[in-house]
Amino acid sequence: MSFKRYPARFLVSLLTVSLSLLLLGAFLCLTLNLKLALRSLREKVEIEAFLKDEVPYSQMEELAGQIKLIDGVEDVVLVTKEVALLNLQREFGKEFTEDLGDNPLPLSLRVKLREGWRKGEKVRGIAAKIGSLDGVEDVEYGGEWLGRLDRFVFLLLVLDLILGVIIGLSSFMSVSNVVSRTFLARRNELEIMRLVGATRRFIRRPFLYEGILQGLLGGGVGAAALFLLFLLLSPKLPSGALLPPKVLGIQVGLGLAFGGLGGRFSLGN
Repeated sequence: MSFKRYPARFLVSLLTVSLSLLLLGAFLCLTLNLKLALRSLREKVEIEAFLKDEVPYSQMEELAGQIKLIDGVEDVVLVTKEVALLNLQREFGKEFTEDLGDNPLPLSLRVKLREGWRKGEKVRGIAAKIGSLDGVEDVEYGGEWLGRLDRFVFLLLVLDLILGVIIGLSSFMSVSNVVSRTFLARRNELEIMRLVGATRRFIRRPFLYEGILQGLLGGGVGAAALFLLFLLLSPKLPSGALLPPKVLGIQVGLGLAFGGLGGRFSLGN
């Protein structure tokens, strides 16, 4: 194999593959962290049903029971006027509520939604059903904000898919070109082997193995580099940023796959 006869060329090729797979791994890590951040935002999506002042406590419990029966509702929490005032003071400070006089805040029911039901159309449907119940005066769920979130998520998924395809193809082509250059650099001696009777499969098998080896080593080096880079940058990254172990495994696995496929296709049939 060329790493024994041409170590410098092999190291340069290995560096090229490692950088490509490092970029791919960094992209995967960024994608997974963005998905976790979006999931965290989704978990904050809930519906607030404001009740009429004349609604008695017994009817509040009845309304909560009716809302729990709606598809997509996980839980319903009663928010009294006192609790609503405390929440307002906690968010804006006691000074903000000093001039309010008597507590003007309405009773409300805070509706928590199940996972998979926190998207625009589904939330709007649940909110419409809650708003139609007797005793409910108004319903708030941040429709405009939720619409922007849905559009952002869709755009992010499209860009993520496009970039993933581009980076994946670039990594694959990098491995393929490395094996192809090695093949071309030794074409004279390979021609001699062919003339003395060596079969095409016999001649090309070492290059296929070399492609697999370079891809595997490149994936391993790229994974190690990504891990070290994450450790160095972690103090500056947002809290909660993760480097999932599966990303490192994917890097090594893709390096192996790209090396085998790149070696196969770069050498032809």
